Amino acid sequence: MITEALKIEKRSSARSQISNYLRDAIRRGNIQVGSKLPTTQEMANNWNTPVANVHAALAPLVKEGLLIRKQGVGTIVNNVDRKLETVAVYLKQNLGQYYSFFSRLLMKKIQEKLNSMNIECRVFFENNEKSAFAQIVDLAETRQIQGLIVPSADRHLLPELQKLPVPFSCMSSARVKNRVEHRYSSMIDLVIESMRHHGRSRLGIICGISDCINPVESGEQERHKFYQDFFTALDKAGIDNRSEWNVIIPSSHDLCESDRYNHFAFEAINKIWNSPEKPDALYVYPDDLIMGALLAITTLNVRVPDDLHLILHRNSGYDVLCPLPCTFIENDVDFIADSLIKLVEDQFNGIDVSGIEYDYRIVEYNILKENERC
Repeated sequence: MITEALKIEKRSSARSQISNYLRDAIRRGNIQVGSKLPTTQEMANNWNTPVANVHAALAPLVKEGLLIRKQGVGTIVNNVDRKLETVAVYLKQNLGQYYSFFSRLLMKKIQEKLNSMNIECRVFFENNEKSAFAQIVDLAETRQIQGLIVPSADRHLLPELQKLPVPFSCMSSARVKNRVEHRYSSMIDLVIESMRHHGRSRLGIICGISDCINPVESGEQERHKFYQDFFTALDKAGIDNRSEWNVIIPSSHDLCESDRYNHFAFEAINKIWNSPEKPDALYVYPDDLIMGALLAITTLNVRVPDDLHLILHRNSGYDVLCPLPCTFIENDVDFIADSLIKLVEDQFNGIDVSGIEYDYRIVEYNILKENERC
């Protein structure tokens, strides 16, 4: 029997040893395609290990497509010459409706990169008809898709993603090994760097990403921690940041249309600029808010950069038309798309993965100088 060839050593994870042993045996042909594995209890008994270790060891092999679980039959060895042919992308809403600049750019990059790899990209979004995620589950179980990318996965969706018999990757602050995540500390550092470079000491913040009143209940501790870390870093850097200069979208508010973003930013600028004392720098995040903010600044005749230094978030690939000099804090959408695809590809090929964090970068921008270069 195949189970007699493995002696589990204490030096490393039993689950990894079992996975590696079976993967290698299948690829070498020592376990024939179409053959049925012994039961998990039989393998556990032969390898003198808990059944839980065997269950956990088989899970990645199922996601890789090397094994197929058939109800009432057992675990069957699949064709080892399988390829990553189709990857699904799951979105919460239709990109035909208003969606963030970042989501549109990321979706475009993912599709382009998968197409260049001769991998079909199938996009699913929730609507009022059959649940898109239910369709994905059906396709995964029948191997019509071999991987899934979720650009935004909340804590409620993650348990369902973990159950899928195919590898997935996602953008999430949750500590899952197949995530891609913003390194918010780099954003904070760059905002402070820009403040110092331009000789500013009083910062206002407009943010369309909500804080959480009860982060533990909402499961959004990371997002809440971002704001706490931001304010703490500003304080340590000696930068004045007052509550009346900060306008953060409430957690109960839904910015689902472009005019809502613009209206929120427009009103936020007016609120801050009507304060008795004013900041000498302003950070606007994300870039969906820029148009509304610029409209308000122009309407109020705020002198930029004399009275106010602008620090704006931007996604790479989105050419923001900004008539005023500013500092862009930019994230690399190409890198994010590449990382999401690589996580799926590596899992499919049996390579251990871990979460990927990416840093923001700083770009000094002046439209007059940009035009001179052209």
